[in-house]
Amino acid sequence: VHPFLANRKVVEHAQTLGITVTGYMPLAVGKVMDDETLARIGREHNASAAQIAIAWVASRGIVPIPSSTRPKHQKSNLDALNITLREDEIAEINSLDRGERIANPDFAPAWD
Repeated sequence: VHPFLANRKVVEHAQTLGITVTGYMPLAVGKVMDDETLARIGREHNASAAQIAIAWVASRGIVPIPSSTRPKHQKSNLDALNITLREDEIAEINSLDRGERIANPDFAPAWD
């Protein structure tokens, strides 16, 4: 789950069953850093595009799992959980969904 893959059907089904969903690769292997919408929203919150992506995932009740080995980025990722996005910002980020599945091994099920 990341801004370019909302994965709504799977997420909603799991949440309906009471299953906590984890957002693996919420930064879309760094692609979120190049998105102008996320960067603009980030500027409004004094945050990075990556932090906005993480905040968006968390706003959906999904546990984001960003990867980082750098302490500075790890702290930034944790700080993202303190960002509260407005409904209009969430709607803008929702519109970025383009079904871009990054992790899709050959043994994976037929998604959605």
